[in-house]
Amino acid sequence: MEAAGYYLDPIESTPDNLRFVHEGGVMQMESWEAAEEWLNGVVFDDPDVSDKVERILHPEEFKMDVLLVEPGKYPQRVQIGTELEDLQKAVGGPIEVTYPFEDPVGIICNEEGKLNGMDLNRALYDDEGRVSDIIAGPFLVTGLTEDNFQSLTDDQMVMFEDKFHSPETFIRMGRSIMAIPVPDDVVREKAEGMKPREKPAPDIEAR
Repeated sequence: MEAAGYYLDPIESTPDNLRFVHEGGVMQMESWEAAEEWLNGVVFDDPDVSDKVERILHPEEFKMDVLLVEPGKYPQRVQIGTELEDLQKAVGGPIEVTYPFEDPVGIICNEEGKLNGMDLNRALYDDEGRVSDIIAGPFLVTGLTEDNFQSLTDDQMVMFEDKFHSPETFIRMGRSIMAIPVPDDVVREKAEGMKPREKPAPDIEAR
């Protein structure tokens, strides 16, 4: 019932008169079977509620499509679980969530990225185009519901791939910091250099 926004009132409820409180009012049910039948109907009719119920019942099965942005690399479209362990693994430690954009998206990054000396990744900018913060270490760009993370929409995916397309390097100029996009050829060369080299096949003599 909580997935549909209703909470049991344990004080006023009795076994044959269950009282559920909602921000829009109160609903009463004569039994848990009636409540289950009502909830099944809501789940069937309302995709948002259905999604919430599925997350509660099967959190390990829920995956979302998000962007993974790593230092020195182009953004990657990835699928990831919504469990805390999944998010911590993606960013390499305890998570912090920021909401720097008007769009309903969140940035999940490593809370201790700067303290741990992780590589600087991408800058965030204020309304005047000045660097307001720099994210250290890998981060995720996710969509948002009212109370959880969700997949990015297709439009959001394209928008933030473009926004974070170029890796950045940083130069301090007096009291300010300037973010400089890394040229594409440098990014490609670095990516090629990180690929494991194939070992030549050993010579085999014919017998």
